[in-house]
Amino acid sequence: MKILKSLFLYSTFFTLLFLTGCSSMKTYRVVNQVIAPPYQLPETTKQLVLLNANTTTVDKNTNNGQTLPVDESYQDSKYLMDRFYSKLNLGKYYLVKKVNWTPNSRIWEDEYAKEYMTSDDVLIVLEDFDSDYDFKSEKIRKHQLDPQGKDYYIDAYQSTRNYRIKAIWSLYNGQNGALLDRFEDVGEKKFSTQGLQKDQTITKLDSLGQGVPHYIMDSLALSLTNYIMPVRIYDTWSYFSKGSDALERGSKYFELEKLDDAEDIYHRSLSSADEKTKPKLYYNLAVIADIQRNYQQALDYAENAVLLSDKSVYKTLFNKIKLKLEIESR
Repeated sequence: MKILKSLFLYSTFFTLLFLTGCSSMKTYRVVNQVIAPPYQLPETTKQLVLLNANTTTVDKNTNNGQTLPVDESYQDSKYLMDRFYSKLNLGKYYLVKKVNWTPNSRIWEDEYAKEYMTSDDVLIVLEDFDSDYDFKSEKIRKHQLDPQGKDYYIDAYQSTRNYRIKAIWSLYNGQNGALLDRFEDVGEKKFSTQGLQKDQTITKLDSLGQGVPHYIMDSLALSLTNYIMPVRIYDTWSYFSKGSDALERGSKYFELEKLDDAEDIYHRSLSSADEKTKPKLYYNLAVIADIQRNYQQALDYAENAVLLSDKSVYKTLFNKIKLKLEIESR
């Protein structure tokens, strides 16, 4: 079994900041590269199937098919699985779905995996989950200062609570049902409070600790997501989406990734465009040519935009495309 070390040991964060210059612009993205995660799933994987094996709703052997009490930790494990599902979907790399466990026993066995996946799937099972905390309270001598700035000490209490959540995940290959790997991930959060009375410190701990389990589970979900999920790196372009009917219609085709249709709209609108709209149309045409790596055409369009308007957004695009053309000709 592999241990996923600290909460964010394998976390890689890629934050893209798009400065569009004004609210009338939108961003178009194209995948530049895909960075493989620390743990690579089979190349045939198209879908991740998530299963929470921490509760048994029916036991056919011992309870005559009647509903059994749900384990106390089930709601927490369900929250963890929901957060994992959400974070995987944000990656937009695999299809993701959740399935319910309908077991014949209270313990997950590897042999059950085949029932929940097809050949293009990887089944990810939350096989074991444990949430608890340690509590410690002790008397201390608390340092104080009187109004004159002199030191003195009073009897007080210090209470400490250490939350600890452990999750064990099992991954299965959809092609043969075999166990790919098993990971254990542990998250902890420790904090202390002080007070004149023991009960007072416990009340403070209860207040401070209300959101701690969810915080830890969010971290565990992110940790495993970043461990198995490839990361896309994008090239980005900003384009005008408002200001005229042509810009708005062209923007819709941008969103549908039909750049040729957007280009046709911009071309047909040039002859009738007003002085504010025309440089925007040339700008968008330059962006489309740039995306298609037609740098000379892009430069010509960007130059027309610069000649019609001295706004920095047009000059910036012109200089960027000019540099690309220079680099390409070296």
